[in-house]
Amino acid sequence: MPGSPHREVTSQEAETRETAGQQATGPQAEARDPAVRKSSVAGSDSTAVIVWVTAPAEVSAGLASAIIEKRIAACVQVVPGISSYFWWDNQVQQEGEHLLLIKTMRSSVAALKSLVTALHPYEVPELLVTAVQDGLDPYLAWIQETIAR
Repeated sequence: MPGSPHREVTSQEAETRETAGQQATGPQAEARDPAVRKSSVAGSDSTAVIVWVTAPAEVSAGLASAIIEKRIAACVQVVPGISSYFWWDNQVQQEGEHLLLIKTMRSSVAALKSLVTALHPYEVPELLVTAVQDGLDPYLAWIQETIAR
């Protein structure tokens, strides 16, 4: 169906979009445009990752600053005002927390784990690593370059 958002863009349509100033999508665009290529292989040390950490409000800013100052991550976003419900000591618990979204590389995860466990007040802090499957190449390069300095 012409105009359907779920169909593949043809080579001719991609070229027409490029000349019209629109961004092409699909395999043809990935082959031509480095800004829409896939990031490196998930699981390698050069893979960008987003690490999720929850922390009490009173320590989240200090934790974020320490991570950035040590160049373990390129960016930490602190999202305030989340409510976490979880099992602890055989009881349902509820805590008001902040969520830290940490943009780093897989090669920095071990250092991040050490820092978080050293500075975090929880006995078992939440720390989950998600590989970035795709992203804007200049942003992914910025993460890698920032950490490498």
